[in-house]
Amino acid sequence: MVMLQEQARRQEEQARRQEEQARRQEEQVRQWKEQLQSGQEEQARRQEEQMLLMNDLHATFGKEIKEVKDRVAQHDKRLSEAETQIEKAETRIDQVNNRVDNVMADMKKSLDELKLGDGATAPVVATTPSLREFKVPPFDGTSSWSAYKIQFEAVMKANGWNKSQAMTALTLGLRDQALTVLEALGEEVTYEQLLEALEAGYGNAHLEHVFRAQLKDRVQRINENLQQWALEVEKLVRKAYRSVPALIEGNLVQTFIDGIRDLEVRAAVRLGHHEMLKDALAHALEVEAVRQDHRSHRVREVAAATVRDRNKGYSPRCYGCGEKGHLRSSCPKRTLERDGERSQEGIAANSTAQQHRETSKSQNCGAGAG
Repeated sequence: MVMLQEQARRQEEQARRQEEQARRQEEQVRQWKEQLQSGQEEQARRQEEQMLLMNDLHATFGKEIKEVKDRVAQHDKRLSEAETQIEKAETRIDQVNNRVDNVMADMKKSLDELKLGDGATAPVVATTPSLREFKVPPFDGTSSWSAYKIQFEAVMKANGWNKSQAMTALTLGLRDQALTVLEALGEEVTYEQLLEALEAGYGNAHLEHVFRAQLKDRVQRINENLQQWALEVEKLVRKAYRSVPALIEGNLVQTFIDGIRDLEVRAAVRLGHHEMLKDALAHALEVEAVRQDHRSHRVREVAAATVRDRNKGYSPRCYGCGEKGHLRSSCPKRTLERDGERSQEGIAANSTAQQHRETSKSQNCGAGAG
Protein backbone atom coordinates (compact mmCIF):
# COMPACT_ATOMS: atom_id res chain seq x y z
CA MET A 1 0.00 0.00 0.00
CA VAL A 2 2.76 2.34 0.92
CA MET A 3 4.60 1.50 -2.24
CA LEU A 4 1.56 2.25 -4.32
CA GLN A 5 1.17 5.62 -2.66
CA GLU A 6 4.83 6.42 -3.23
CA GLN A 7 4.54 5.44 -6.86
CA ALA A 8 1.43 7.59 -7.27
CA ARG A 9 3.24 10.53 -5.66
CA ARG A 10 6.15 10.10 -8.04
CA GLN A 11 3.86 9.95 -11.01
CA GLU A 12 2.15 13.13 -9.87
CA GLU A 13 5.51 14.80 -9.39
CA GLN A 14 6.58 13.72 -12.83
CA ALA A 15 3.33 14.94 -14.31
CA ARG A 16 3.79 18.26 -12.53
CA ARG A 17 7.34 18.57 -13.96
CA GLN A 18 6.11 17.79 -17.43
CA GLU A 19 3.43 20.44 -17.11
CA GLU A 20 6.08 22.95 -15.89
CA GLN A 21 8.33 22.07 -18.79
CA ALA A 22 5.45 22.40 -21.23
CA ARG A 23 4.59 25.77 -19.70
CA ARG A 24 8.22 26.95 -20.08
CA GLN A 25 8.30 25.82 -23.65
CA GLU A 26 5.11 27.69 -24.35
CA GLU A 27 6.59 30.80 -22.68
CA GLN A 28 9.76 30.48 -24.74
CA VAL A 29 7.77 30.06 -27.92
CA ARG A 30 5.71 33.10 -26.98
CA GLN A 31 8.90 35.15 -26.38
CA TRP A 32 10.33 34.04 -29.68
CA LYS A 33 7.16 35.08 -31.44
CA GLU A 34 7.23 38.46 -29.70
CA GLN A 35 10.90 39.00 -30.59
CA LEU A 36 10.27 38.00 -34.15
CA GLN A 37 7.30 40.31 -34.40
CA SER A 38 9.24 43.15 -32.77
CA GLY A 39 12.19 42.64 -35.17
CA GLN A 40 9.88 42.64 -38.14
CA GLU A 41 8.22 45.83 -36.94
CA GLU A 42 11.65 47.51 -36.40
CA GLN A 43 12.79 46.41 -39.82
CA ALA A 44 9.60 47.69 -41.35
CA ARG A 45 10.06 51.02 -39.55
CA ARG A 46 13.64 51.32 -40.79
CA GLN A 47 12.61 50.49 -44.31
CA GLU A 48 9.94 53.14 -44.09
CA GLU A 49 12.49 55.70 -42.86
CA GLN A 50 14.85 54.75 -45.67
CA MET A 51 12.07 55.19 -48.18
CA LEU A 52 11.28 58.63 -46.79
CA LEU A 53 14.96 59.59 -46.91
CA MET A 54 15.26 58.34 -50.48
CA ASN A 55 12.20 60.37 -51.42
CA ASP A 56 13.70 63.50 -49.83
CA LEU A 57 17.05 62.96 -51.57
CA HIS A 58 15.32 62.36 -54.85
CA ALA A 59 13.33 65.55 -54.47
CA THR A 60 16.43 67.58 -53.49
CA PHE A 61 18.68 66.20 -56.22
CA GLY A 62 15.92 66.48 -58.71
CA LYS A 63 15.61 70.20 -57.97
CA GLU A 64 19.37 70.74 -58.19
CA ILE A 65 19.62 68.74 -61.39
CA LYS A 66 16.86 70.87 -62.85
CA GLU A 67 18.73 74.06 -61.87
CA VAL A 68 21.93 72.72 -63.45
CA LYS A 69 20.06 71.86 -66.60
CA ASP A 70 18.57 75.36 -66.69
CA ARG A 71 22.02 76.92 -66.27
CA VAL A 72 23.48 74.74 -69.00
CA ALA A 73 20.64 75.76 -71.25
CA GLN A 74 21.32 79.44 -70.50
CA HIS A 75 25.04 79.01 -71.21
CA ASP A 76 24.24 77.22 -74.45
CA LYS A 77 21.98 80.09 -75.40
CA ARG A 78 24.63 82.70 -74.59
CA LEU A 79 27.27 80.69 -76.45
CA SER A 80 25.03 80.51 -79.45
CA GLU A 81 24.44 84.27 -79.30
CA ALA A 82 28.20 84.89 -78.98
CA GLU A 83 28.91 82.66 -81.96
CA THR A 84 26.33 84.58 -83.94
CA GLN A 85 27.92 87.90 -82.97
CA ILE A 86 31.38 86.57 -83.90
CA GLU A 87 30.10 85.49 -87.28
CA LYS A 88 28.58 88.94 -87.82
CA ALA A 89 31.83 90.61 -86.72
CA GLU A 90 33.87 88.42 -89.06
CA THR A 91 31.51 89.34 -91.85
CA ARG A 92 31.91 93.04 -91.09
CA ILE A 93 35.72 92.64 -90.92
CA ASP A 94 35.73 90.93 -94.29
CA GLN A 95 33.66 93.77 -95.69
CA VAL A 96 36.01 96.38 -94.22
CA ASN A 97 39.06 94.51 -95.55
CA ASN A 98 37.50 94.40 -98.98
CA ARG A 99 36.78 98.12 -98.83
CA VAL A 100 40.34 98.83 -97.68
CA ASP A 101 41.74 96.70 -100.49
CA ASN A 102 39.59 98.58 -102.97
CA VAL A 103 40.67 101.95 -101.58
CA MET A 104 44.35 100.92 -101.61
CA ALA A 105 44.00 99.71 -105.17
CA ASP A 106 42.40 103.01 -106.22
CA MET A 107 45.12 104.98 -104.42
CA LYS A 108 47.88 102.93 -106.04
CA LYS A 109 46.29 103.45 -109.42
CA SER A 110 46.04 107.21 -108.84
CA LEU A 111 49.65 107.44 -107.66
CA ASP A 112 50.85 105.40 -110.63
CA GLU A 113 49.17 107.93 -112.88
CA LEU A 114 50.81 110.84 -110.99
CA LYS A 115 54.21 109.13 -110.73
CA LEU A 116 57.11 111.06 -112.25
CA GLY A 117 60.66 109.99 -112.97
CA ASP A 118 63.37 110.31 -110.33
CA GLY A 119 65.00 113.73 -110.30
CA ALA A 120 62.07 115.53 -111.93
CA THR A 121 60.20 118.26 -110.13
CA ALA A 122 56.80 117.41 -108.73
CA PRO A 123 54.09 119.77 -107.54
CA VAL A 124 53.15 119.75 -103.91
CA VAL A 125 49.76 118.07 -104.03
CA ALA A 126 47.46 117.59 -101.04
CA THR A 127 46.94 113.87 -101.46
CA THR A 128 47.43 111.13 -98.96
CA PRO A 129 50.70 109.20 -99.59
CA SER A 130 50.56 105.51 -100.27
CA LEU A 131 51.64 103.89 -97.02
CA ARG A 132 51.92 100.17 -97.55
CA GLU A 133 53.04 99.04 -94.13
CA PHE A 134 54.76 101.84 -92.20
CA LYS A 135 53.48 105.32 -91.40
CA VAL A 136 55.53 108.49 -91.18
CA PRO A 137 55.21 110.40 -87.88
CA PRO A 138 54.67 114.18 -88.05
CA PHE A 139 57.51 116.69 -87.72
CA ASP A 140 56.72 120.05 -86.08
CA GLY A 141 60.25 121.43 -85.76
CA THR A 142 60.57 120.89 -82.01
CA SER A 143 62.14 117.43 -82.14
CA SER A 144 65.53 116.43 -83.58
CA TRP A 145 65.56 116.78 -87.37
CA SER A 146 68.54 114.42 -87.69
CA ALA A 147 66.72 111.65 -85.84
CA TYR A 148 63.52 112.31 -87.81
CA LYS A 149 65.41 112.18 -91.11
CA ILE A 150 66.88 108.77 -90.24
CA GLN A 151 63.43 107.52 -89.29
CA PHE A 152 61.84 108.92 -92.45
CA GLU A 153 64.46 107.40 -94.75
CA ALA A 154 63.96 104.02 -93.04
CA VAL A 155 60.20 104.20 -93.73
CA MET A 156 60.91 105.35 -97.28
CA LYS A 157 63.15 102.33 -97.90
CA ALA A 158 60.77 99.86 -96.24
CA ASN A 159 57.80 101.10 -98.27
CA GLY A 160 59.77 101.22 -101.53
CA TRP A 161 58.95 104.87 -102.27
CA ASN A 162 60.50 106.80 -105.10
CA LYS A 163 61.44 110.46 -104.61
CA SER A 164 58.02 111.69 -105.73
CA GLN A 165 56.22 109.52 -103.20
CA ALA A 166 58.73 110.46 -100.49
CA MET A 167 58.19 114.13 -101.33
CA THR A 168 54.44 113.75 -100.90
CA ALA A 169 54.76 111.85 -97.62
CA LEU A 170 57.30 114.30 -96.18
CA THR A 171 55.19 117.29 -97.20
CA LEU A 172 52.09 115.91 -95.52
CA GLY A 173 54.14 115.03 -92.42
CA LEU A 174 55.16 118.63 -91.69
CA ARG A 175 53.30 120.38 -88.87
CA ASP A 176 53.17 123.79 -87.14
CA GLN A 177 56.35 125.86 -87.57
CA ALA A 178 57.91 123.30 -89.92
CA LEU A 179 55.27 124.26 -92.50
CA THR A 180 56.92 127.67 -92.88
CA VAL A 181 59.67 125.95 -94.86
CA LEU A 182 57.14 125.18 -97.60
CA GLU A 183 56.04 128.81 -97.73
CA ALA A 184 59.63 129.93 -98.31
CA LEU A 185 60.25 127.36 -101.06
CA GLY A 186 57.17 128.11 -103.11
CA GLU A 187 54.74 125.82 -104.87
CA GLU A 188 57.17 123.71 -106.91
CA VAL A 189 60.06 122.08 -105.07
CA THR A 190 62.05 118.87 -105.39
CA TYR A 191 62.62 116.31 -102.68
CA GLU A 192 66.29 117.29 -102.41
CA GLN A 193 65.42 120.99 -102.08
CA LEU A 194 62.96 120.28 -99.29
CA LEU A 195 65.55 118.19 -97.44
CA GLU A 196 68.15 120.96 -97.77
CA ALA A 197 65.69 123.56 -96.47
CA LEU A 198 64.73 121.45 -93.48
CA GLU A 199 68.40 120.67 -92.78
CA ALA A 200 69.23 124.39 -92.87
CA GLY A 201 66.35 125.30 -90.61
CA TYR A 202 66.39 122.47 -88.10
CA GLY A 203 69.65 120.56 -88.63
CA ASN A 204 72.76 120.73 -86.49
CA ALA A 205 75.25 121.65 -89.21
CA HIS A 206 75.23 125.37 -88.37
CA LEU A 207 75.50 124.59 -84.65
CA GLU A 208 78.77 122.65 -84.81
CA HIS A 209 80.76 125.53 -83.33
CA VAL A 210 78.30 125.67 -80.43
CA PHE A 211 78.73 121.98 -79.70
CA ARG A 212 82.53 122.28 -79.97
CA ALA A 213 82.46 125.09 -77.42
CA GLN A 214 80.39 122.91 -75.12
CA LEU A 215 82.95 120.12 -75.46
CA LYS A 216 85.74 122.36 -74.19
CA ASP A 217 83.99 123.00 -70.87
CA ARG A 218 82.29 119.64 -70.48
CA VAL A 219 83.77 117.13 -67.98
CA GLN A 220 82.41 114.15 -66.10
CA ARG A 221 79.97 115.30 -63.43
CA ILE A 222 80.01 114.07 -59.85
CA ASN A 223 76.77 112.12 -60.25
CA GLU A 224 77.74 110.80 -63.71
CA ASN A 225 79.32 107.36 -64.05
CA LEU A 226 81.78 106.40 -66.78
CA GLN A 227 79.15 104.82 -69.04
CA GLN A 228 76.94 107.92 -68.88
CA TRP A 229 79.95 110.15 -69.52
CA ALA A 230 80.90 108.10 -72.59
CA LEU A 231 77.36 108.37 -74.01
CA GLU A 232 77.31 112.13 -73.45
CA VAL A 233 80.71 112.49 -75.14
CA GLU A 234 79.60 110.47 -78.15
CA LYS A 235 76.45 112.56 -78.53
CA LEU A 236 78.27 115.91 -78.34
CA VAL A 237 81.25 114.91 -80.51
CA ARG A 238 79.07 113.53 -83.30
CA LYS A 239 77.10 116.78 -83.31
CA ALA A 240 80.24 118.93 -83.16
CA TYR A 241 82.06 117.14 -86.02
CA ARG A 242 79.16 116.05 -88.20
CA SER A 243 80.65 117.79 -91.22
CA VAL A 244 84.07 116.16 -90.63
CA PRO A 245 83.38 112.44 -89.97
CA ALA A 246 87.09 111.57 -90.07
CA LEU A 247 87.69 113.55 -86.87
CA ILE A 248 84.87 112.00 -84.88
CA GLU A 249 86.57 108.86 -83.53
CA GLY A 250 89.77 110.59 -82.46
CA ASN A 251 87.88 113.36 -80.69
CA LEU A 252 85.65 110.80 -79.01
CA VAL A 253 88.60 109.13 -77.30
CA GLN A 254 90.45 112.35 -76.48
CA THR A 255 87.38 114.13 -75.07
CA PHE A 256 86.39 111.10 -73.02
CA ILE A 257 89.84 110.75 -71.44
CA ASP A 258 90.31 114.49 -70.78
CA GLY A 259 86.99 114.71 -68.98
CA ILE A 260 87.38 111.73 -66.61
CA ARG A 261 87.01 113.06 -63.07
CA ASP A 262 89.33 110.58 -61.31
CA LEU A 263 92.93 111.67 -61.96
CA GLU A 264 94.45 108.20 -61.53
CA VAL A 265 91.89 106.58 -63.84
CA ARG A 266 92.46 109.35 -66.38
CA ALA A 267 96.24 108.88 -66.30
CA ALA A 268 95.98 105.09 -66.62
CA VAL A 269 93.59 105.27 -69.59
CA ARG A 270 95.74 107.90 -71.29
CA LEU A 271 98.72 105.52 -71.18
CA GLY A 272 96.64 102.93 -73.04
CA HIS A 273 96.80 104.94 -76.31
CA HIS A 274 93.33 103.74 -77.34
CA GLU A 275 91.90 104.50 -80.76
CA MET A 276 88.30 103.47 -80.08
CA LEU A 277 85.95 104.92 -77.47
CA LYS A 278 84.69 101.49 -76.44
CA ASP A 279 88.27 100.37 -75.67
CA ALA A 280 88.96 103.48 -73.61
CA LEU A 281 85.71 103.02 -71.70
CA ALA A 282 86.49 99.36 -70.99
CA HIS A 283 89.97 100.31 -69.73
CA ALA A 284 88.54 103.07 -67.51
CA LEU A 285 85.96 100.73 -66.00
CA GLU A 286 88.65 98.15 -65.29
CA VAL A 287 90.94 100.68 -63.56
CA GLU A 288 88.03 102.08 -61.57
CA ALA A 289 87.05 98.60 -60.39
CA VAL A 290 90.62 97.84 -59.30
CA ARG A 291 90.83 101.13 -57.41
CA GLN A 292 87.56 100.50 -55.64
CA ASP A 293 88.71 97.02 -54.69
CA HIS A 294 92.03 98.45 -53.43
CA ARG A 295 90.18 101.05 -51.34
CA SER A 296 87.97 98.39 -49.83
CA HIS A 297 91.01 96.23 -49.07
CA ARG A 298 92.84 99.18 -47.48
CA VAL A 299 89.82 100.03 -45.32
CA ARG A 300 89.66 96.43 -44.16
CA GLU A 301 93.39 96.48 -43.33
CA VAL A 302 93.08 99.69 -41.29
CA ALA A 303 90.07 98.34 -39.43
CA ALA A 304 91.88 95.08 -38.70
CA ALA A 305 94.96 96.96 -37.46
CA THR A 306 92.79 99.08 -35.17
CA VAL A 307 91.19 95.98 -33.71
CA ARG A 308 94.62 94.37 -33.22
CA ASP A 309 95.92 97.45 -31.43
CA ARG A 310 92.95 97.46 -29.12
CA ASN A 311 93.28 93.76 -28.42
CA LYS A 312 97.00 94.18 -27.61
CA GLY A 313 96.31 96.95 -25.11
CA TYR A 314 97.35 99.85 -27.31
CA SER A 315 99.64 102.30 -25.45
CA PRO A 316 99.74 105.97 -26.53
CA ARG A 317 103.02 107.63 -27.49
CA CYS A 318 104.17 111.01 -26.13
CA TYR A 319 105.20 113.27 -29.00
CA GLY A 320 107.29 115.35 -26.57
CA CYS A 321 109.80 112.75 -25.36
CA GLY A 322 108.87 109.98 -27.82
CA GLU A 323 108.20 107.35 -25.17
CA LYS A 324 105.09 105.14 -24.94
CA GLY A 325 102.72 104.88 -22.01
CA HIS A 326 101.71 108.51 -21.58
CA LEU A 327 100.67 111.65 -23.45
CA ARG A 328 102.59 114.92 -23.66
CA SER A 329 100.22 116.64 -21.21
CA SER A 330 101.24 114.14 -18.51
CA CYS A 331 104.89 113.67 -19.56
CA PRO A 332 107.17 113.23 -16.46
CA LYS A 333 110.07 114.99 -18.16
CA ARG A 334 107.89 117.97 -18.93
CA THR A 335 106.81 118.08 -15.26
CA LEU A 336 110.46 118.08 -14.11
CA GLU A 337 111.28 120.83 -16.58
CA ARG A 338 108.39 122.89 -15.29
CA ASP A 339 109.52 122.35 -11.68
CA GLY A 340 113.10 123.37 -12.59
CA GLU A 341 111.86 126.46 -14.35
CA ARG A 342 109.79 127.39 -11.34
CA SER A 343 112.84 126.87 -9.03
CA GLN A 344 115.01 129.08 -11.21
CA GLU A 345 112.28 131.69 -11.28
CA GLY A 346 112.09 131.55 -7.45
CA ILE A 347 115.86 131.92 -7.06
CA ALA A 348 115.92 134.82 -9.47
CA ALA A 349 113.06 136.49 -7.64
CA ASN A 350 114.80 136.05 -4.28
CA SER A 351 118.04 137.46 -5.67
CA THR A 352 116.24 140.47 -7.07
CA ALA A 353 114.50 141.10 -3.75
CA GLN A 354 117.81 140.83 -1.86
CA GLN A 355 119.44 143.32 -4.20
CA HIS A 356 116.53 145.65 -3.78
CA ARG A 357 116.76 145.48 0.02
CA GLU A 358 120.53 146.15 -0.03
CA THR A 359 120.06 149.12 -2.32
CA SER A 360 117.39 150.59 -0.07
CA LYS A 361 119.59 150.07 3.01
CA SER A 362 122.56 151.86 1.37
CA GLN A 363 120.38 154.79 0.45
CA ASN A 364 119.06 155.09 3.99
CA CYS A 365 122.59 155.03 5.46
CA GLY A 366 123.77 157.77 3.12
CA ALA A 367 120.87 160.00 4.07
CA GLY A 368 121.59 159.61 7.83
CA ALA A 369 125.25 160.56 7.43
CA GLY A 370 124.33 163.73 5.59
